[in-house]
Amino acid sequence: MLIKFIANLWLVIELLFQLVLVIVLIALLMGSEAGGFVASTFTNVKDFLALLNPSAVAVAAVLYLLWRLNRSRLS
Repeated sequence: MLIKFIANLWLVIELLFQLVLVIVLIALLMGSEAGGFVASTFTNVKDFLALLNPSAVAVAAVLYLLWRLNRSRLS
């Protein structure tokens, strides 16, 4: 039961992460026409990433992409 809970928790985390990425993409594509929710989410993500080390963000993004590619290849 704990394994199933952890698997579902990771699924929710992945979906929320991808949702944030889609919102950022929409904000980049539409600019100020994207709406209040998209603009505020984009501002929050931009402020959060400004606090982090850029190389750490790049390494985390590459590791996430490699993990997703490996996971999809194994299933």
